Amino acid sequence: MLPKLFLRLFPKIKWQYMIVMLAVIIGISFLISQTSMQSAAMHSTAAQFPPSLVINLDSRQDRMSEFTEEFRSWPSPVERVSAVKYSPGWKGCSASHLKCVKLARDRNYPWVLVLEDDCTLTPGASEQFQALLPYLWQNRDNWDIFYGGVTVIKKSKRISYTPPIFEVSCYAAHFCLIHNSSYDKILNNYPGAIEDYKDPIDVYYANTLRIWTTTPFFAKQRVSESDIEKGEKDYTEMFNRSEQKLLNL
Repeated sequence: MLPKLFLRLFPKIKWQYMIVMLAVIIGISFLISQTSMQSAAMHSTAAQFPPSLVINLDSRQDRMSEFTEEFRSWPSPVERVSAVKYSPGWKGCSASHLKCVKLARDRNYPWVLVLEDDCTLTPGASEQFQALLPYLWQNRDNWDIFYGGVTVIKKSKRISYTPPIFEVSCYAAHFCLIHNSSYDKILNNYPGAIEDYKDPIDVYYANTLRIWTTTPFFAKQRVSESDIEKGEKDYTEMFNRSEQKLLNL
């Protein structure tokens, strides 16, 4: 059918050229098909629950045990990443976060969930998080990091009512969803050598990246002995105040 059609349209074209033209058309069709398949695969990957990593010092198995119990019903396994031990502690914590981001980049994760081992979940947290994932993926060009809960809000504005999404400048990096377009932003701009670190990782994020969060918060921090600030820390009231501030917008 196709050869006859070509002969009618282009009667003076030799059959050798006709074969070449057909090959070109077939090749273009194949490329279009492959592009469509890759696009579909990308969206399929994005719909999956993000790989989850938890930062934990080798010396704090007590916190890891508490974390494991807290996340026993999480939709996907959480991989433990050995935290960097360094004094002051905030530098080791920052290096540990960067270690996770680099791991995600090296593994070509489309996005990654980075957790700290004192992270706690509110009832229904996994369902709330999963319900947000399609919206977060579709709008990933507008944010760099998503937090499951925040403290010390310096700036804030509402992005969406349904779902409730806010852009904030804030602290707390216990529950960080980071997509692949942000990996290089983080790794290329934070000082490479640990001795050169000037700010804790959450301060750096607050000053340089676009942070989104939601309400109600579904991830907070357990009251526990802190290796960074030395002593038992309770951030409950800070989370409550920040959440109320966003609810009032």
